[in-house]
Amino acid sequence: MQKEVDFEVPPIVEVVAGVTFRRLSGFEIPHFGRFWEMLPSDFSRTQTATPNLRPDESYGPLDMPVRCWFLSEDNRRLVQLQRDSFFFNWRRVEGDDAGDYPEYHTIYPEFVRHLGSLHDFVKRENIGGVEPIGCELTYVNLISVELLNGHFGSATDVMIDHRRVGGKRFLPEPSEFNWVSIYPLPGTAGQLTVRAASAVRTTGANEKLIRLELSAQGQPASNDQKGLDAWFDLAHYHIVKGFADMTDLDFQSSVWRRR
Repeated sequence: MQKEVDFEVPPIVEVVAGVTFRRLSGFEIPHFGRFWEMLPSDFSRTQTATPNLRPDESYGPLDMPVRCWFLSEDNRRLVQLQRDSFFFNWRRVEGDDAGDYPEYHTIYPEFVRHLGSLHDFVKRENIGGVEPIGCELTYVNLISVELLNGHFGSATDVMIDHRRVGGKRFLPEPSEFNWVSIYPLPGTAGQLTVRAASAVRTTGANEKLIRLELSAQGQPASNDQKGLDAWFDLAHYHIVKGFADMTDLDFQSSVWRRR
């Protein structure tokens, strides 16, 4: 089936799929190591990270969550686990070609497989069940300002909702910006948050960028696999269509090579 929106060289640098669930009170530090054994062997490294603290949860001084990262050998894939959430990331690494993006139909099934491993693990260890109460799908794009300046009077003109209009203006071009827009998803599926901000690439030359993040958050209609699949497909559809709707069509064709 032909996709409605497809780019030969998309500016995507990261995709994140995840779920939050009721806290697994029986999940202790040793369980992280035992779960690691269930991941494919190329997830060869681990790292602790700052935990995600949910606003609907209360944490005592002795009850702070631990977040563990399991990283693939090539650093492109990342599994994040803490007692109340599970996330899977695909990340572009330095030297990757823009056309190397594996696409959603590859990333999402891998997320589902690893989440299935967590389901099997907590059942085997008899420490509760993973029942999603929230889902998230996030796409992160980095757009070169230098590339944009060759096409527009202002780099932010690539985002058609933020174009500067009028003739002579009192205020100059912003030296930095940080814009947030929130759009409802259909029915009770949740919301799509779009964040656009100025950024600088810290590796190599200090290249100026626009960081454009589209993040869908919500709750599936049901906690079974069919409900999860339906929610993530809806989120993906709105992220892709939303990206195409908010960015300049000519730039999509000439630079990102929209097919």
